[in-house]
Amino acid sequence: MNNKSTLIATLSIFASSLAMDVSAETTDFGKIKRTQGHYVPDCRMVVHVENISGIERTFRIKDIAGDDDVQSIILMALGTDKNVRIRYEEGLTTGCGTEPMIHWIDISTN
Repeated sequence: MNNKSTLIATLSIFASSLAMDVSAETTDFGKIKRTQGHYVPDCRMVVHVENISGIERTFRIKDIAGDDDVQSIILMALGTDKNVRIRYEEGLTTGCGTEPMIHWIDISTN
């Protein structure tokens, strides 16, 4: 593959990732109400409740081999009662259930 082909492929992948994130939504800051472990890692559930609106949403955590980054943030937020906001895309699931998959999670002090 020459440099021009590599550049085109790289730009194409970058543009696809940007387009994918455009339809994503972010919750307002809130608390993790509940989480779970599961023998099928893609089936782990998380319940988030927004502080101001009280909207309660359920999400799934995608299992990415060797990376429990999202789960570790969720467990810390649950154990310390910290505020989090979650980025997700409605309809994009982990393949287990219909709940949306978490793209990323942001934790902050109260």
